[in-house]
Amino acid sequence: MLDAYASLRYLTTLGFVANGRVAIMGWSMGGTAALAAVDKGTTARVEQVNVRALVTYYPDCGSSTGALTAPALILVGERDDWTRAEPCRKLAAHEPDLGTNRDSSVGTPIDLILYPGVAHGFDYYVPTSYYQGHLMQYDQAAARDAEASVRAFLSRTLGDQPDPP
Repeated sequence: MLDAYASLRYLTTLGFVANGRVAIMGWSMGGTAALAAVDKGTTARVEQVNVRALVTYYPDCGSSTGALTAPALILVGERDDWTRAEPCRKLAAHEPDLGTNRDSSVGTPIDLILYPGVAHGFDYYVPTSYYQGHLMQYDQAAARDAEASVRAFLSRTLGDQPDPP
């Protein structure tokens, strides 16, 4: 999370960066950190950030309060036994959770895409394996859909911009 803040501070010093169009992306633990970086419960204690969108692949959604400072897209497999889908489902629905002090009245948009039968690491093109006892399995259809969904979400959230010359 602090790395994301430091990166954002650096990016805002660069003339070619559109400060109002910055998104954070993260995968697994990095996705959890990215989620924390835009969680009002965290940013209020650390610093204000100007992030317009968040994309996370298979984060630990159970650690978020659900009060986000930016719209989010969460992509997770329903067969993920490491970062389970159910907490993400609750987070996207803004369901209260006493364990995280989740506020059900917060309405920041959280788009959730659940991939049936898909495990952790579905977008990494590597042979099926177990890492620290958790299934890691590539799924070509989910990976392609996730990429298209990310592009559509960022276009919708940040706006389309012409490619630079």
